[in-house]
Amino acid sequence: MAEKFTFVQLAHEYEENKYHIDGWYASEKLDGQRCFWDGGISRGIPATEVPYANTEKDDRLKVQPIATGLWSRGQKVIHAPAWFLDKLPPFPLDGELFINRKCHQLLRTIVAKMAPLDKEIEEAWRRVTFWVFDSPLAQQMFPGSKEMETDKKHRINRDWMINNQKYHPLHHPDWCPPDQDLNERTFSYVYATLRLALTNINSDYIQLMSQIKLSPHPFQAKKQIADLLIKLTDAGAEGLIIRHPGASYIPKRTPYLLKVKRYYDSEATITGYVWGRKTDKGSKLLGLMGTVIVKWTNPETNKEVTFEIGSGFTENERVMTYESGNNAAMIGSVNHGKLVQQGIFNPKFPIGSKITFQYRELSDGGVPKEATYLRKAD
Repeated sequence: MAEKFTFVQLAHEYEENKYHIDGWYASEKLDGQRCFWDGGISRGIPATEVPYANTEKDDRLKVQPIATGLWSRGQKVIHAPAWFLDKLPPFPLDGELFINRKCHQLLRTIVAKMAPLDKEIEEAWRRVTFWVFDSPLAQQMFPGSKEMETDKKHRINRDWMINNQKYHPLHHPDWCPPDQDLNERTFSYVYATLRLALTNINSDYIQLMSQIKLSPHPFQAKKQIADLLIKLTDAGAEGLIIRHPGASYIPKRTPYLLKVKRYYDSEATITGYVWGRKTDKGSKLLGLMGTVIVKWTNPETNKEVTFEIGSGFTENERVMTYESGNNAAMIGSVNHGKLVQQGIFNPKFPIGSKITFQYRELSDGGVPKEATYLRKAD
């Protein structure tokens, strides 16, 4: 199934034996809120009048969103205070809102608030910084495609953005030249341009993400990544992002932008199951085990938490059965997404058995993030 449309560039997972990263750039991967600033061209306009706005479910709101120029990865309005928006430059920026390491939940609480903001939330925004990664052109964000419907939507978005940039009173006319060869607008070019442009902005709330140039020698570059990953994650970082210096911006997952994460292994005890359910990716798990419910003890704090693991299992490993041995798929199809009833179990993962799982880091509540089943515990 095709990935949901996004107008920001997304990263693939880094695999050491698959990618040649010598000469690339490396930076810390922030655990914040991805965002895009359109230069302020949509600020003050009802979201319904901005073609690239995602207004799905907005009709349920008492107050209809007014665009701020700041957008989430899913094209939703981010309701930042006016004093924060006033500090942002009159050209597009792709980046991340961030407070500090291990502050993801606090950030999401602040950013999720809708206008009008109360004084407490406005003050909380003073802890937020916009870390800038890139500055794409409208032609790069909405390049069109072979599918006519998508191409038409992209053309509307692209033309609207270009026209509004042209008449924006603060717009830098040389920043987004419409006739620029997109192949020349590489990450190295944009990064150098941003370094000059952002130094003239007197604001502590906007920062350019610093980049480390990796060695041109493949072995040394991989060693740099391994050492840097350990150093930063030990200090509380989420991981790394590495970028190809000669690649141009493209609004989808690209092998020229990679995320590098450090994973940990641990063991947990199975205490229950949840039926698979129909999702936007299909219904192949209907009638099968969707997740296992596990109990896990944090070895550092000795605190016990309960959570679900759904990734890493094969379809064959998800088959549920009655205690009598009959297949229970029909019951699971009816009760999708609910707890599995007594008398039904997974013979490959019985209650009380232990599994080894992999996770990236812990949430603020101490629950493993991105937990994935690896194997049965020894």
